[in-house]
Amino acid sequence: MAGSIFLTKGFDWPSGVTAAEREGIAERVMQLPAWLAGERSAANIDVVRLEGAPGFFRLRVGRYRAIFQRLSENVILHGVQTRGDVYAGHRLDALRFMRDGSGLRLLIQTEQDPGESPPTEHRPSLVRRAERPAQQNPLTPFTDEELAQLGLSREAIATIRRIPDGLPPDAAIAPLGVKADLVAAVAELWRNPSPHLAAISAGEPLSVPALLLSDEEAAERLDAVESTSSVRRVDGGAELAAILERSIEDWMLYLHPAQQRMVDLNNDGPIRVRGGAGTGKTVVALHRARRLATTEQGKVLLTTFVSTLPKAWAGLFEIFGAEVRGRIDIRTVDAVAYDVYRAGGGWAEPAEESWREAVVRDIHGDEPDVLGALTSLELLDEFDYVITGRGLGSLDDYLSLPRTGRGTPLGESARRGVWACYEAYRERLDDEARYGWHEIRAEAVRMLADGEVRRRYAAVIADETQDLTEASVRLLVALAGGGPRPSVTFVGDGQQSIYPGGFSLRSLGVDVRGRSFLLHTNWRNTYGIWVAASAFIAGDEFDDLEDELGERAAEDQPYPLRDGTPPRLHELDTVEEASEWLAQLVAEDIAAGANPGDCAALAPTNALAALLERELGRAGVPARRLERYAGEHVDSVWAGTFHRAKGLEFKRVYIAGLDAGHWPPRVPGLEPAAQTQADARAMRAAFVGMTRARDSLDVITTRDPARRLADAAWAFDR
Repeated sequence: MAGSIFLTKGFDWPSGVTAAEREGIAERVMQLPAWLAGERSAANIDVVRLEGAPGFFRLRVGRYRAIFQRLSENVILHGVQTRGDVYAGHRLDALRFMRDGSGLRLLIQTEQDPGESPPTEHRPSLVRRAERPAQQNPLTPFTDEELAQLGLSREAIATIRRIPDGLPPDAAIAPLGVKADLVAAVAELWRNPSPHLAAISAGEPLSVPALLLSDEEAAERLDAVESTSSVRRVDGGAELAAILERSIEDWMLYLHPAQQRMVDLNNDGPIRVRGGAGTGKTVVALHRARRLATTEQGKVLLTTFVSTLPKAWAGLFEIFGAEVRGRIDIRTVDAVAYDVYRAGGGWAEPAEESWREAVVRDIHGDEPDVLGALTSLELLDEFDYVITGRGLGSLDDYLSLPRTGRGTPLGESARRGVWACYEAYRERLDDEARYGWHEIRAEAVRMLADGEVRRRYAAVIADETQDLTEASVRLLVALAGGGPRPSVTFVGDGQQSIYPGGFSLRSLGVDVRGRSFLLHTNWRNTYGIWVAASAFIAGDEFDDLEDELGERAAEDQPYPLRDGTPPRLHELDTVEEASEWLAQLVAEDIAAGANPGDCAALAPTNALAALLERELGRAGVPARRLERYAGEHVDSVWAGTFHRAKGLEFKRVYIAGLDAGHWPPRVPGLEPAAQTQADARAMRAAFVGMTRARDSLDVITTRDPARRLADAAWAFDR
C-alpha cells in the first residue's frame, strides 16, 4: 500500500509559479508514494537521489525541483525550488527530526540574520551587549568535560550554560558552526538527560550516534498527535496545489495538540481562548472556524475588530478546500453591525471621527468643572465606551454603573452633567443623520433584541476580543443565538488591548467556566525578543475581560521555543536622524539578503509612520502603508502604526518614536488618572508592535528614550 505525503513546517516554494506549473508540480508530487512503492504508473517521473544527504531526493518538474525525504513508504516534502536554487548539502543535513513526546519535531533552524553582518560605514559596532546570565537547565548536571566528549567547543558549551530551561538548544548553538548531527544529539540529550547521566555513572561516555533518532523510528512517529506541529499530512493534489498557489503563514497549516483540543470542542456554549503574544490564538480561531463550518448547519462568522485581518484571512481559507467555501462569513464586527443596522431600517450614515470630535468640542463648552474636569476627548470616550459602549438607556443606569478601569472618577453631579451633554450629542447625530460606529453597534444590538432583524449564525469566532466594546460583545452573543450559552468563541489577550475596556464576560451573563483555555507557548518570538518585550511591559495591569485588574501571573507567561540574538536599541540625537537611521538599517538588511515583504517599520502615530515611509523611499527601499495589507506577500516594506499591525507578524520589525519627548503622548488638560490610563494603552500598543517581530527587532529612538524603554534597555544590544 502506498504511503502518504507530509509537508514540513517551514515548507518553502518559489514565487511566480504559474497556475499550470502549480498543477503539474502537485500532480507529480502526489505520484511519489507510488514511485516509492515501485508502481509502474509512476515509473516515468524524474527523481534523483541527492548525494551527501542520505534519504533525500529531488523531483524535477519543468524548471522546478521538489526536495523530499523518504521515511519508510512516506514522502516528506521540504520545499520546491527553481532549478538554480536547489538545496545545498549542508542545508539538507539540517533537515532532520527529533523526538517530541511520542511524536516528532523538526530541528529548529535560524536563518542567517542580515543584522549580524559586519558593520558598514553607516553602522557602528555595538557598545554594550544585553545581559544573559547563566541558567539552570537540563544540561547543568553534565560537566564541561562530558559535553566536550560529544565534540562541543568551549564556545558552544558556554552558550549552552546560558540557555534557559524550557528553551530548545538547537538555534542557539547551530550558528556557532556546530554540525547538524551534533546539534540534534544535544537536543535529544536536553530532552531526556536522565538515562545518559546514569550511563556516565556506569562508565559509558556520551555518544552522538546513541543519541540520534533513526529513520525507522521517525517513520513510526509520523502519525503521532505530537507530530502535528511539525508535519502535516496532505490529503490530495488539490490541497497541495492550493498551498503552492500563494504565500501563506506556517501557522495556518500546523496545530499543536494543545491547540487542537480547543478547535475540536463542541459548539454547545461559549468558549474562551487567551494567551500572550505569539501563542497561536489566531491559529485556533481560524481552525475552529474551519471545523465548525464543516460540522454545523448554517454559516459561521469569523470576525475581529481589526480592519486588516479579514482581507488577510479570506484568501488563506482557499487552502482548506471547497468544503468550507461559502460557509464562512469573514468580516469585521463593524461591517456586521452595519449590515444588521441597515437590515433593521437604519438611516444614518457612518460619521467621520473628526466630525464627531468637533461636535463634542462644541457641546463640551467652557465649563469642564461641571463634567468632573473631563476634557472634550475624555467626554467623547465616556460616550463611546461607557454610555453607548455599555448600552446604557437612562440616567439612572449611568448613575448606578461601576466605571471599572476608567481612570477618572465621576461623582453624581458630574455624571448628571455628562448625561446632559450626551443627550445633546445624540440630538446632533440624529439631526445630521450621522452616527459613529459605537452608535451603529448599539442600534444593531437593540434591533436584534427587539426582533426587528432576525439574523443568526451557527457559530461565531471572534479574534482580538480584548478590544471589543460591551456593545460589540452583546452583538456577537446575539448573532450566536443569545442566552447564557451562545455558540461563540472569544479569542484574545488583555495585555495587548489598546482601547478602553472595563467590563467582563460574566457581567454580560456569558459563562465560560470549564470552557476557558490558556495558551502558554510563544511560537512567534525568539527568546531575546520576548525577554525585551516582557521587560518593557513589566508591571502592566489589565482586565482581560475579567472582573478585576491584574498582572499576568508568572505561570501564565508565554514561553518561546526559539533562541535568537537580542533585539537592538539605537539612540540618535533627533527624531529626524532616528527616522533616517531606521531607513538605512532596513536598506542594509535588504542588501544583505532580507526580503522587503518580511519587514515592517512601525510607529505610534500615523504622522511618524508616513515619515518612515518617505525615508525608506529616499533610501531606495520600496515601501507601502500597512492599511493596504491584504494577506498577500509583496516586495515592499510595510510602514504603519502599532494599531494597524495588530494580529500580523513579520520576520523583521523596526520601531521608531519611543522617545521621552514624544511618547507616551501628552493630552493637554487631561486629568492625571486618565493620563495614566492613556499611558498604559500606549504602552500596550508599543508592546504589540514589538511582539510582531518573529526573528529580529530594532528599536530606534533619541538619546532620551521613554522611561519604559530605558528601564528595559538591559535586554537590548545597544
